[in-house]
Amino acid sequence: MPVQRMVGTNGDDKQVSIKVRALVVDGRVREYVVGRPYEITERLFVVRRVFRVNDALAEDAAPKSQWQRGGWLLVHSLTGSISPVNLSEFDVVYSVSSWHRDYVAYRGASDDGKKRFAIVAQLNRKKPVLKKPHFASPARRRWPGLRLLRARPAAIANPSQL
Repeated sequence: MPVQRMVGTNGDDKQVSIKVRALVVDGRVREYVVGRPYEITERLFVVRRVFRVNDALAEDAAPKSQWQRGGWLLVHSLTGSISPVNLSEFDVVYSVSSWHRDYVAYRGASDDGKKRFAIVAQLNRKKPVLKKPHFASPARRRWPGLRLLRARPAAIANPSQL
């Protein structure tokens, strides 16, 4: 179902249309998701979660809700179990992820939002495989995590060769 989502900060919000799908397990809607699923194995896949937030004040008569993106969900297709994927320093608003098997490359942010990192992580590992400071410049839009993930996925297993 297409819905409107607010994008922007500091009062320059604009509405963008996104397609929200229901994640149905055993005939019940368990979560709402956006984007395409990425296969990790033949039984596991990840998908981006969205949820509806009630943005109305107590004195408002009509409910005012909006959709917001959440983190990633790991879904087991045979058992139907759904669990959140914990990615270190993942920012649900600004991080864009690129998946390759059980590796994910994304741009992370520190807790205070002042530092940015290019991160490559593997599922079920606490520490990222690769974490490098990332300085965004207008001339260079692509960052090393995506290039590394697409060009040399075998090199991720041994980061000392980088």
